[in-house]
Amino acid sequence: MKSEYSFNFEILVDFLSDYLHSKNSMKEYNFYPFYKSIFGLDNYDFLISCLDPLHLNWINYIDYRPFTMFRDHKKTMNIRIDFLSTNYALVRESKLLPRLQKAYLDLYKISKKNVSFVIKYNTTKNIDIIKLLIENLSMSKNLEAHAIKDFINIIGELQ
Repeated sequence: MKSEYSFNFEILVDFLSDYLHSKNSMKEYNFYPFYKSIFGLDNYDFLISCLDPLHLNWINYIDYRPFTMFRDHKKTMNIRIDFLSTNYALVRESKLLPRLQKAYLDLYKISKKNVSFVIKYNTTKNIDIIKLLIENLSMSKNLEAHAIKDFINIIGELQ
């Protein structure tokens, strides 16, 4: 039996915009008090600040979990893009789609490497790995900001 569910593009645009502008998407639902929480692209800056070279004296271990969350988020975004391009002709026909797909594929590859770099740092304590992680996070933030704007523009073409 086929579902009668229709995809809500307006909510997707709201969530993408919140992510881009580092806003709390759940503020309307108020399920959980978000004390000093970080949202959206601001997560990159927070993670970079945790890896700041000024703290290198006491960084003995880097928690890999935030890096796996980034990786899983990029994987999920790739799945969303594939779903939309498969099921909606206007998305599939968008001139921005190849650039969006490439950006999120690149973001996923970088985030996978970052998980490996964290594991490598935890075993070797090589400071150069921290510098590489900071560079990758900074580059990823910029790439994702542009990709989110492309994603919003593609959806705007549908409406």
